[in-house]
Amino acid sequence: MVGGRRAPRAPEARIRGQAIHSALSAFSTLHGADAMKQVVASLPEPIGPTLRDAELKTAGWYPLPWLRIVHRVAREVSGEDVTLSRKLGFAATQADARGIYNPLLSFVDPSQLFRHAERVLELYVEGPAVTVHFADRGHAEATFEAMNGADESIWMNILGATEGLISLAGGIDATAAVIGGGGDEPRAVIGFSWS
Repeated sequence: MVGGRRAPRAPEARIRGQAIHSALSAFSTLHGADAMKQVVASLPEPIGPTLRDAELKTAGWYPLPWLRIVHRVAREVSGEDVTLSRKLGFAATQADARGIYNPLLSFVDPSQLFRHAERVLELYVEGPAVTVHFADRGHAEATFEAMNGADESIWMNILGATEGLISLAGGIDATAAVIGGGGDEPRAVIGFSWS
């Protein structure tokens, strides 16, 4: 509270429909098409009918909690824990980036990716910002802020997605870890390493 009044609630971040479609495609790759169909059939309103009626557009913007719901239902269907979100982030990024971006990634090293972190984030999420503190050979650190509506599954998804990008840019044994914030907070400091 400020001056006896509640501070206005920050708007939830929005996610590109592509991120939701990619997560489902990655789940299908990992657990099969029938399991993916079970996830889609189990999604609640409003995301479930939107997906089932083929109204979720890849270029459209949707509430970030929709992706949280997809991850939760995917865990329920698969019986996996929250680390599934990391696997989905990795697999989705690998599949997405192997398309038209693959030739571009062959010309950069992982530390160069971090110079364009804000632009990469804006491809999939609207609202949040990323500040790269440093990116050198084998290590980087960045703060993600205003990721309103995030939970542990979203942060795990970001860890996996970033590990996927680092790998595509030639990084070996890429790892990412939340070193501050995360969980249900809209902010996280993430450390990255690779060889």
